[in-house]
Amino acid sequence: MKRVKITSDNFVWHVLTEAEAKQALGKVEVFALYDDDSESLIESEAEIETHIRRGGYVGIEVGFIDDNQN
Repeated sequence: MKRVKITSDNFVWHVLTEAEAKQALGKVEVFALYDDDSESLIESEAEIETHIRRGGYVGIEVGFIDDNQN
């Protein structure tokens, strides 16, 4: 399973399993991730289940890649 998603603007997402997403829900913001690099906030376990069953990924924000660290 894919564990990291990096969007075209270098934003990093940590991809979660269904069980991880359900555990994280209510503690941190969990997002449905789409192929066009958009996302939407998930508000229920049912949304997690539906999105994953449709072949989508869910994840939490990591942040932007900082190319200027060196």
